[in-house]
Amino acid sequence: MRFKLGGVRFHLSVFFALGLCVIALAETAENLLIVIVSSLIHEFGHLAVLLGYGEKPKAIHIGVFGMEIRRSGNLHLSYAQECAVALSGPAVNLLLCLILFGFQILFTSDFFLFPALANLALALLNLLPITPLDGGRALYFLLCRKKGEAQAQGITEKTGMLTLFPLSALGFYVLIQSGYNYSLLAVCVYLCLFLLLEKSESFCGKSRQKISHK
Repeated sequence: MRFKLGGVRFHLSVFFALGLCVIALAETAENLLIVIVSSLIHEFGHLAVLLGYGEKPKAIHIGVFGMEIRRSGNLHLSYAQECAVALSGPAVNLLLCLILFGFQILFTSDFFLFPALANLALALLNLLPITPLDGGRALYFLLCRKKGEAQAQGITEKTGMLTLFPLSALGFYVLIQSGYNYSLLAVCVYLCLFLLLEKSESFCGKSRQKISHK
């Protein structure tokens, strides 16, 4: 489904809409629905800061794996502004977590406990200094302010790999102890593959540059 809102093209995946319907109808899928909604709120945090800086997205794609903001690139943001955009998603999740914990204390109900913990987990996961995550992007832009982009990218990649080693070990430990919970390990494998692919593409790009300069 495609539509325009305020000059921005929205593309809503049919599979995403069907997935929401299935989750809403399933009695045991309430927690998954909370995670999906929290993830969308996270992305709207990025979007709000982008709009605040005057950059209007070209398109927004909402699919099975979340929301992708496709930027127009008409406005050049500073490194500090890019860092603020990267951190705005986790910041929204942390704020929502505090509000939900406040509701739990106020109403003395466990109803708000899982949504609060889900937002806390999303914030902490995205703050990890690994390139595809918001923490990695924020680290990259912070380093760019004092070092060159190439050096900043190299430091960020190494930091990401060093972070993934203990995180992967923790994922194995959780899987062995629980016997079924492989979520953290699956995330670590995905991030490892992403970093390796990114490094491979960077190497290929440099090789092509050397050939073209001959």
